[in-house]
Amino acid sequence: MCALSRYFFDVRNRTLSHDDEVGTECANLEAIRHRAQQVLGQTIAAEPFHADGLHVVVSVRNQSRDRVFMATALVVGNTL
Repeated sequence: MCALSRYFFDVRNRTLSHDDEVGTECANLEAIRHRAQQVLGQTIAAEPFHADGLHVVVSVRNQSRDRVFMATALVVGNTL
């Protein structure tokens, strides 16, 4: 059985600054990456699209509050 550790997925973008105070239990780096990707997708889906794009950063902290992973997404649209 794998030991689970709690990680905190903080989100930043132009209009949002959210520190995760609850956290999510993850077994390994693959699980952390997967959860960070989910958080990016949920944030992108919920945010209005701006003319100059949307930049979202998910910063992952461990229980000691050390950053252990960061995921970034930049969404840019062009009128054709």
